This record gives sequence, C-alpha cells and structure tokens, in this order.
Amino acid sequence: MHIEIDTTAKGLTINLPQTAATITVGPVQADPDAALLLFAKDHQIVSGGTTAEDADRQLALTLQWDQEGEYLQRMFAAKIAGTDVADAGVPAGAYQAVAAVFADLTTALSLLGYTFGQAAAKPAAKRPGKPRHRFDRKLADTPFTVDHDGAHATVYWRKAKEMEIAPGARLRTEQLLNKDGSESYSAKYGDKLRADHAAAIKDGVTTAAVTLRSVNEVGSFLYYGNTNSWLQLLNAEGKTLDELTRIG
Repeated sequence: MHIEIDTTAKGLTINLPQTAATITVGPVQADPDAALLLFAKDHQIVSGGTTAEDADRQLALTLQWDQEGEYLQRMFAAKIAGTDVADAGVPAGAYQAVAAVFADLTTALSLLGYTFGQAAAKPAAKRPGKPRHRFDRKLADTPFTVDHDGAHATVYWRKAKEMEIAPGARLRTEQLLNKDGSESYSAKYGDKLRADHAAAIKDGVTTAAVTLRSVNEVGSFLYYGNTNSWLQLLNAEGKTLDELTRIG
C-alpha cells in the first residue's frame, strides 16, 4: 500500500492515492468536510460519528464523491463493537467496493498504531442505521418554523447542502455547559458558526439571511444543538422536515 503523510493546519494528514481517501488526525473539533469521523483514546478508536467523552484524537476521513461514507460508517461501527462487518447492513450491490475501501483505511490506521475498541462483558446490540433524508426540490420554497429552547426562526431547505435562515431569527443566548461547568462541544461549534456570520447578527437576532450547509448546522447556530434538529423544523401543517424527507 502506498501512503503519503503530511502536516496541515488541521493536523497530521495521510493520503491514500489508490483509494482516493484522506485521513486527518488531530484534536477533537468540528469538521463539516469529513465524510465520516472516528474518535480515539490512547490510540484506540472507541467511537464513530458521535464524539466519545474522553476521546483525545479525532480522525476525519475524506473520500471521493462516489464512495459511500454512510456504509463505511456502518462498517467502522461494527469493527469498534467487535461484530462482523459483513453484518453491518451494507447492501449486497455496494458491499464489495465499500469493503475494499474499508480494508485500505483500516490497514492505514493499523500502520499508524491505531486499534479498535472491542465489546467486553456483553455482546454489543445492533444499532439502527442513521436515518437518511432526501432533498425534495418541491420543498425549496416551503417555510419551516423553529421554536425551541428560546430560539425562533423561519428556515428554508433551498438545496441539498444549503439551508437558509430568514432574517429576524432569534438565537438562544444561554450557553450549554458540561456537568463540570465547561463549555460543551455543541456550544463551541454553535459559537463558531455565529462568529462566521457575525455581520448578520445583532443583539441575538439575525438581520440578514444566513446560509448554512445542513440541518445540524442550523440547530447548532440557532440553539446550540443538543437535540434532533430534523424534528424541530415544522411546516404550516405541523409536519416535521424529518417526516417529509426521511427515506430510511
């Protein structure tokens, strides 16, 4: 296997030319460009997708556009849990190609000294797959309202990766804190998004349209996340965006 190692502002970057994939190892932080995220403690990968509380490293995997990040996430979840990746819920038609990419990635991680957490005491229960949603152009001009945790807004899903928050949105001002009183990860990410759009915010209210990349970013921006934001966006009939666009 041929790999290329470099350092960037984000951390140590490992390029796999044959697989057209990149692994960036660095501190735990938001990375909206990653196809999937893995989190490690003392060089043991202990979670994927959701940050482990005691993780000290984040491994952000970027893939070429036609590789199925969701299917790879399922395989990594099975690997971490110590279950068979063949039972990870990857469709038969995609399994061979995804398994080849997965093998290259795990080999590269192994060469870097990373191992995977294993289920101890009891077998890990199979987790349901992460819900998927499909953008519907018919909904591009449909206003969805948000009224959650002190945040009030009108939001449009304009394009597959374009969410628009209309001017006049009121943001939650109370910070989300961890049990020890420190600022939570979701609050830090929300504050970063607000800083990025500071010119459109005055006294906790947006004065211009704010464009974000995803429903989760909308939740982080408006009320610091900490809930399933697909269930917080409601149309005029009270139907959630999740209900209208969920495909599995």
